[in-house]
Amino acid sequence: MKRGLVISVVLALCFSVISNAQSDTVVVADAAADTLAVADTSMMSAEDVMKMLTSPKADTVKKVVDRGRDVSAYVNVRRQRTTDFSSFRSGSFMDNTFVSLRGTTFKLVPDDYSFGIGGGLSFGKWLHQDHAVRLDLDYARWSENEDASPVTNLEIGASYLFNLSSYVGGYKSSRFCEASLVAGVAYANTNLVRTSPQSGKEYRSTGHSFEGHVGLNLNLRLFKDISLFVEPQAAIYTNGVALYYTGNWRRWMAAFKGSVGLTYNIRQSSVEDSPNLLPRGEGWFISLMGGPHFQNSDLVYGAVGLAKAMGIHMGLSIGKYYTDYFAFRYTAAYSRGSWVHYNDKEMPCNYFAVRAEGMLDVVGLVRHAMGKSDGRPLFAASLLFGPELGYMYKVDRDLVINTPYMGLSGGVQAKVNITRRFSLFLEPRFFVLPYDAPSHDLTIVNDYRNYYDGLFNFNVGIEFML
Repeated sequence: MKRGLVISVVLALCFSVISNAQSDTVVVADAAADTLAVADTSMMSAEDVMKMLTSPKADTVKKVVDRGRDVSAYVNVRRQRTTDFSSFRSGSFMDNTFVSLRGTTFKLVPDDYSFGIGGGLSFGKWLHQDHAVRLDLDYARWSENEDASPVTNLEIGASYLFNLSSYVGGYKSSRFCEASLVAGVAYANTNLVRTSPQSGKEYRSTGHSFEGHVGLNLNLRLFKDISLFVEPQAAIYTNGVALYYTGNWRRWMAAFKGSVGLTYNIRQSSVEDSPNLLPRGEGWFISLMGGPHFQNSDLVYGAVGLAKAMGIHMGLSIGKYYTDYFAFRYTAAYSRGSWVHYNDKEMPCNYFAVRAEGMLDVVGLVRHAMGKSDGRPLFAASLLFGPELGYMYKVDRDLVINTPYMGLSGGVQAKVNITRRFSLFLEPRFFVLPYDAPSHDLTIVNDYRNYYDGLFNFNVGIEFML
């Protein structure tokens, strides 16, 4: 009797649930997104109803609720690092060590000082494929513009390098171009030598300061163990780097530095040939160029005249194509022209220079992007840019301005490839060269001023592939 009563209660509850669900549809989570209607159980026996409820199929039917995109699934995803192309070797202390030699241009922000030029040595080590430390020794020389008194600066410092290329794109010992962030500190010892105009006696002032700098190191692996780098920096000095006859009243002093140099990798991780670069023994070329030259200034246009100021520019280059669209070229050049005149007598200016510049062939880059790398195209159009180190010999009426300089050079080159090895090109170029010279403006305090020479030349040249 009790057993029958229990069965009757269970059946009554089941019939109540089933009758309320007759009009509902159940969404089945499958690719077709079909709806499954619940079967009519009004004509079924109690035993059939119990079999249906206890069937495994009933457990797999669920009503799907669209809750939208789960943002937490994306927030909590672990960042995956790009796969390394090479293995980083870090066994002994000398692994992944390097030494650098560089030339440096230096400029304190106040116009009371001239542009400086100097050089430096470094020893560094890559502790990790992304992190390096570097010890720096730098020397620079500039002048105080009040009376051209010489200033010398010796710095000892340390820098940290973070390899952006390796961190973003994975470590690759044969990577041709790398960019690294630079940050560091240094101690500077600065000396000013002033000569008394009355007695001719020399007076020396010495300053001590601390420096902090940040910058960007752009490195080109030109050979297996030798790289060329360009490194612009912004720096802040404490009181002591700027010396005056009456003392330095500034508490902080900002400065800008620009370096170009060579790095020799003493012992590094194995460098394999990159499939994206031409073989080391191929792609070399020499070129010879020449054409008209003049100084782009108001003196030339207004006083001398372009026809009288026109001179000549000559250059001899050697370079190498590393890909079908990028080359690097080293040039020794000489330029001569007139820049000012007195009583119809033009004053000559001479520039002896060496420069290193990259050449990006836009036509070759487009062909590479389109998958066309067969043979040499008939035409090429390249953008050129790089640093220039030189010596200026400029004659004025009662003095000669002779000083070394470090400037920037840029231009474009339109080239016709006559044969597989021989080419003709046209190459307009522009140069920006900083220097300091006596001022003819009586309204300013300083006897000397900072100037920029803007030089322009238009070259015709030949290129021969080796």
